[in-house]
Amino acid sequence: QPGDRMRLTLFWRAVRDISTDHDIVIQLMDSNGTTLWQTTEPPADGLYPTSRWQSGRLVRDQHDIAIPPDTAPGEYSLKVGLSDSEGKFIGNVRVAK
Repeated sequence: QPGDRMRLTLFWRAVRDISTDHDIVIQLMDSNGTTLWQTTEPPADGLYPTSRWQSGRLVRDQHDIAIPPDTAPGEYSLKVGLSDSEGKFIGNVRVAK
């Protein structure tokens, strides 16, 4: 519902050790690809930065998504990715089945 918040739980598994810290980028997008809402924040509320992730280890990461109050009924998508320390988008997340 417009104006509501929803909780998104992500589970990350690094395919190799990571030596740098990255932020999680989450975007709520309409069917035209327009970003309605976005957040960029460290994983796990900043308590477990990516530089501490070990290859193969599962990391649980929760985010609250704010649905803008003026959002019209329709279909929307979430885009999840990573950004570097300068805020530059470095890639989308591959979703495993």
